[in-house]
Amino acid sequence: MRRLAFTTFFVVVVAGAATVLTEPDMSSDVPVIYWLTDPNPARVRQVEDFHTWLVENGHSTPDGRPRVELRLETISGAAKYSKGIIHGVSGVAADGIDCHVPWFHSVGMLADVTEDAERMGFGIDHTYAALEPLLSVNGRQYAFPCNVNVMGLWVNVDRYKHQALDNVMADLATPEVAAAEAARRITEEIQRTLRESPSLCVRYEKEVLLQAHVDSHRKQGRAIPMEWIHNPFHRKYYASEERAS
Repeated sequence: MRRLAFTTFFVVVVAGAATVLTEPDMSSDVPVIYWLTDPNPARVRQVEDFHTWLVENGHSTPDGRPRVELRLETISGAAKYSKGIIHGVSGVAADGIDCHVPWFHSVGMLADVTEDAERMGFGIDHTYAALEPLLSVNGRQYAFPCNVNVMGLWVNVDRYKHQALDNVMADLATPEVAAAEAARRITEEIQRTLRESPSLCVRYEKEVLLQAHVDSHRKQGRAIPMEWIHNPFHRKYYASEERAS
């Protein structure tokens, strides 16, 4: 037993030493900024461009290197948000995080950059106005977009004509028919999703009930309690609707 314990200890020590000796040197003589983001190949280029920008704008060491070093901490999908929260409450979060601002702000993890953004030229007025609900909370800015995209649908009209679908397209061109068809397809998709994922049924029923309350308040001309609205775009819509009324 004593020999087994000694052998195990020896193996652990050797493995630990080998790991330390073979790891790349991560030390740095300049401050290091960590960016928690997705493993997109473009991130490497963005880091290089940031370092180049620092040098070109005079933010360099006497020997011509960037005064700070940006390093990537990558993780895919929704795990990025959970990891960011866990590291944040543990006090070891990255300096910059790709995140959902209202959610991270609610746990007190984000720094208010409103004044710095105005002074340094990356305020909300320097990006798309539609992004304001995703970058700020209560009029204060906490983020700036790295990538901005919109969803689009390309339709080849000539292909429709080739398939003799002109009549179908003409029918759907009327607002009433198009709206009815959209409602039918959405309902079918919801029912299919609930059949495939029964665990979503309770959440769906709660959302339907909440929407019924919202509709009832609107019909009665009553203000919608903002705590009912979780989506930041919807919050802005209902708030503007209340001001207009």
